Amino acid sequence: MKIAFRGGGRNRSDAFRGYAARRLLFALTRFGLKAVTVRFEKPRSHGLGPGVHCRLDVEFTSSRAVAAEVFDTEQQVAFDRAPERVRRGASRFAEFLLAGGVMGVPVDGRVSALRRQHSGPAR
Repeated sequence: MKIAFRGGGRNRSDAFRGYAARRLLFALTRFGLKAVTVRFEKPRSHGLGPGVHCRLDVEFTSSRAVAAEVFDTEQQVAFDRAPERVRRGASRFAEFLLAGGVMGVPVDGRVSALRRQHSGPAR
């Protein structure tokens, strides 16, 4: 698994990198991690006040990707919340696939009605 850090000042320390790697492995190992990019930025909007914007881009071995964005006043708190959001997104996606979902096709009554309409011989 490859972890890349972008932006921020405190995330350059070896202690934070080790903490981040342990946290990511604990939260996301069961999904098969391929690459993770952690980005820290100052918020662009002046109305948000002081704080840190953390974006976590995760690529899985199944060629799927999930991203999470968290805003908080402290860098470590923002990072702590991001892996949980990615885990929830990956779990929802796995449940979607197990339920027979197909990417790009909404799972609702319209799809099943279309299948019924075209499944039998023409009348």
